[in-house]
Amino acid sequence: MQAFSFKSIFFPLLAIWMAANAAMSSVAINPSAVKMYAYVACSDQRIYIVDIAENKVVQTSGVFNDMGTPTAIDLDRRQKILYVASDRGHWQEKYRPIIAIDVSESPIKITRAFDLIIKSSENPFGDIGAVYSLVVSPDGGSLYAMYGRKEYEKGTTVIDARSGQITGHLKFYIVKDTLFSPDGKTVANMWSHGSRVGNGSVDKAGREWSASVVVYDIDQNKEVSRTRIQNNRIMLQPPWGEIEGPYVAWAGTNIFNLYNRTNGSLISSVDLKKLTDLSVASRFPTVIDGGNKMAIPMSENGHNGFIVIVDLVKAVIISKVEVGQNPTNVVLCDLIPTEKMK
Repeated sequence: MQAFSFKSIFFPLLAIWMAANAAMSSVAINPSAVKMYAYVACSDQRIYIVDIAENKVVQTSGVFNDMGTPTAIDLDRRQKILYVASDRGHWQEKYRPIIAIDVSESPIKITRAFDLIIKSSENPFGDIGAVYSLVVSPDGGSLYAMYGRKEYEKGTTVIDARSGQITGHLKFYIVKDTLFSPDGKTVANMWSHGSRVGNGSVDKAGREWSASVVVYDIDQNKEVSRTRIQNNRIMLQPPWGEIEGPYVAWAGTNIFNLYNRTNGSLISSVDLKKLTDLSVASRFPTVIDGGNKMAIPMSENGHNGFIVIVDLVKAVIISKVEVGQNPTNVVLCDLIPTEKMK
């Protein structure tokens, strides 16, 4: 059955929402204590694993034919399962919008694959809809997805991570930079509205910072609080605890800004296009080293893909490693698949 493509409607809506919420806070990962590897999926239907200390690809998977054109990935660190969301690939007749890959052993392999087929009176056989964003719940039991179906176009679709069944729909968005409370029942979306020079000052410390923190209850499926932060009066933090390090904000196209969470001062502004002559492939960076650095997927002319490590404080490129075309967001993990002992 030819799958229904919802790109023409869904992507414009997604773009509008992303633009309004483009600079959400990232969860910092500090790789200094342990060796870290960067995982990314590419349109050649392969998974690339990069040693970010050695600046090289250390493993490349075989081709996963059930994978479409990957759009997002996330990792269940407890179960060592990498989830890959996909859209239909070019000339691809069949694909699975979500696949689960066991990355604990080499070669890595698919353990589950979900069709997410929805049947209706108009189409009793059902259509396969693409998934454009994917987040694993802290306990690994649920997947939060942006599902390209008309009936699910606003908010977040909740999927059982074991069965692949759709279990609910949230009125709000859970995306890569959404923060979870320790019990996983509450989430916070936060974003900067940017900074401007206040009181005629041109000094960075004189900039006024405007931002928002919106908190949602997952079980009740509703917003529970909204805080608008102005004039650098309070820090940009979730209500359940403080995040260490500065705040990374996507500022549009290929620019990322780094802010002091306490006073809102602009630490640096990094134009990745100027530094690399590449284009950002995902608006959601993976923040590392307490927020001073980030890993970001980038593309050359919309094709050749790279994982780029950026020092945001110094505004310099630390490394650039070539992977496959059209890379997804980057997931960092201290695990590399190892060969199974015989």
